[in-house]
Amino acid sequence: MFVGPFFYFEEAVAGQGGIYAALVALEKSEQIADKLGASLSHQELFDRLNTDIDYINIPRGRVVYDTVKKEAVIYIDRCIETRIKEIIKAFEIDKFRIEYDEHYVCPGCWDLDAMWQ
Repeated sequence: MFVGPFFYFEEAVAGQGGIYAALVALEKSEQIADKLGASLSHQELFDRLNTDIDYINIPRGRVVYDTVKKEAVIYIDRCIETRIKEIIKAFEIDKFRIEYDEHYVCPGCWDLDAMWQ
């Protein structure tokens, strides 16, 4: 199993389409509270593409491993939830749960009303 940040490109950007991820083997991951994860940021991963696009505009997520519940946690932008099978395959995940977090929301999915409450 792997952990790390990922993006999902519907169209090719800098030669990359589909899932673009930093796959960090679980045994090389870092302990963060009760989870194992990768410290690499989305900005650092996106900078590897050498493109002028702002990463904040691309749907994204992150996979971590919950050491208490013994399962992967997939934080994901709702607009790419239909791509979950591809993410599971890429990260070699068996048991998982999906969660949502404000860090993983592209502008197309922003709920502006909720943001102002």
